[in-house]
Amino acid sequence: MTDLLSREENKIIHLASTALRQIEAHMVSSPVAEVCGVLLGKKAAGGMHIHSYRRLRNVAPDPLHHFSFAPEEWIPYCWDSELIGIFHSHPFTSPVPSVTDREQLPAFASMISVYLIGSSVPGSGIDYEPVQTTERITEKIALAPSQPFSTSHAHLVNQSAVNGIHSLCDISSLTSLYIGAYKIGKYLSSPPNSADTPQPDLYMLEPALLQID
Repeated sequence: MTDLLSREENKIIHLASTALRQIEAHMVSSPVAEVCGVLLGKKAAGGMHIHSYRRLRNVAPDPLHHFSFAPEEWIPYCWDSELIGIFHSHPFTSPVPSVTDREQLPAFASMISVYLIGSSVPGSGIDYEPVQTTERITEKIALAPSQPFSTSHAHLVNQSAVNGIHSLCDISSLTSLYIGAYKIGKYLSSPPNSADTPQPDLYMLEPALLQID
């Protein structure tokens, strides 16, 4: 039981209200193109704590549908001890990881613990690909709250928590704001065929609980 509680606490992402306002302001500044940035904070007892958000320029060739950090702005954060996650927006689609998001994940995953997506579109979870093992899906459902969050928390759109989407409409200055909150996880890879052929790390985005502090 103690181990289960520990695992549940580790899946909670605490987002400072000041960081939320910074994210909102960035999204408002670009309602059509995707915006992106880094999340600063630390891991601590009770989960992962984000205290601030820093904007980065999106230099993707097609910023309406994709994001790519400006290298000169992103690289310094790669050595920042407070780098805990990244954020980007989906202006016209739900805040669930797209195929491109999952393909890009290995470029960031070893450096971060949190992955947030913002949108004004509520999620259906249709384009989210859950982990294909019964054990992991059961774990996610077990971590969902049995009652709605209090006003100090984000409200889960889907009480199963499988898609990790939270509604912040009640505590956001935006008319509609949904945050997809995800924790970086690793697939259990099979042993390499030989010492000369190590297998690459395979990462995934696990839905997490979000709390606004």
